[in-house]
Amino acid sequence: PLHRQGGPCIPVNRMGVPEASPEALAAAVFRAAQVEAAGLEAIRATGQIPRGPPDLPTGTEVIEQKCVAYLIGKGGQALAAINAAAGVSIQIDQSTKQFGWSMANIYGTEEGAMKAKMILRQKVSEYRPLRA
Repeated sequence: PLHRQGGPCIPVNRMGVPEASPEALAAAVFRAAQVEAAGLEAIRATGQIPRGPPDLPTGTEVIEQKCVAYLIGKGGQALAAINAAAGVSIQIDQSTKQFGWSMANIYGTEEGAMKAKMILRQKVSEYRPLRA
């Protein structure tokens, strides 16, 4: 099935969640790397650790939309656990969810951002869709 929202047709999975094409994900990852590079440059230039918007994030991770609810968890508990484990604040920007992906913006130290990215990637690798 396809999902149209004022733009190109985006395929949706059987749960009705938009699925990003490999090209769309690659473009998102490229943009995320640019934002992260600017954030790292800012932290190194100023010595100021970003704590959240409007600061630039120290780390970014593109998340396929189907994994977002799983990463946030019931009442935000899963995301809070990642934040606590890595000592960061992760904000999930879902303004692109209709295209099949969202952006995890990670605020904190460089080390914390690297740890958070590792945990996010591990969690995404563990994601299994709910059986209907």
